[in-house]
Amino acid sequence: MARPVIRLLSFGAAAYLAGACTGDVGSSLPPGLTPAQQKAQKAWTEKALPAFKAATCTMCHDGSMPDIGYLVGTSDLLIRDTAIAFLPQVVNLSAPQSSRVLNKGVHTGPALLVNQATDILDWITAERDARPPGAVIETPMTVPMPCVSGNPGDATCPINVVDLSALGSMGSSFNFVATALGPDLYVTDMKFKAGPDGLHIEHPLFETWPPMAAGSADAGSMMPASVPDPIDRYFASIINLAAAGTMPLGNGITTFSGFKITDPLSIRFDVVDKVRP
Repeated sequence: MARPVIRLLSFGAAAYLAGACTGDVGSSLPPGLTPAQQKAQKAWTEKALPAFKAATCTMCHDGSMPDIGYLVGTSDLLIRDTAIAFLPQVVNLSAPQSSRVLNKGVHTGPALLVNQATDILDWITAERDARPPGAVIETPMTVPMPCVSGNPGDATCPINVVDLSALGSMGSSFNFVATALGPDLYVTDMKFKAGPDGLHIEHPLFETWPPMAAGSADAGSMMPASVPDPIDRYFASIINLAAAGTMPLGNGITTFSGFKITDPLSIRFDVVDKVRP
């Protein structure tokens, strides 16, 4: 059995979070912060927060409307803490470019301007880089078997099965059918199947692994670079299944723009576990 890919995700450094949780971190950049932590704090106060304000995000997300208050706080840095910790997740430290705050687009408020989105992305990336690494739960990379004709399960239309046993749920899997749709990946029949101990998953994030471009700085690396689903479409998905249960992911169908069917695919999770009460 292929072993799961364990990569590193950033979480808060003790000195950094201690000040943030007590409200003692001030705009004067107190002693004890690493250069990376100082960079992240400056990126928030000088770039991201002004961008949120200029985009009028604070008009609705400052707590004045229920359930969407990810910009709540009595100080600039407490607002930052709220944005990072808000659930469902709007800031994705493991894949900054997939953060919901960047990809919401036009809603009841305007879409971010390019410079505003760039400033917010710079901050999220700096926050990720400022925090010590922790393990990420991710399936092995696998190239999808394509469906070219017929029905799912036919020899010409195989069902891809991603085993989740090694990630924390013995006998559980994620199944899907993959079809090339021009330059994109069209996926149908997506469903989770629980093993004998059931299955609990949170926040599946799909990633493609295109080969390095010739002449790029990392072209000589043994590993390609991952490209996460740019809209992180399942950011709020939580599935909890009893033993032998099945459940579709979303409506079971989606198109991943820019994902080539010939490139390896993997799925990252916040949580993979047995069924929870």
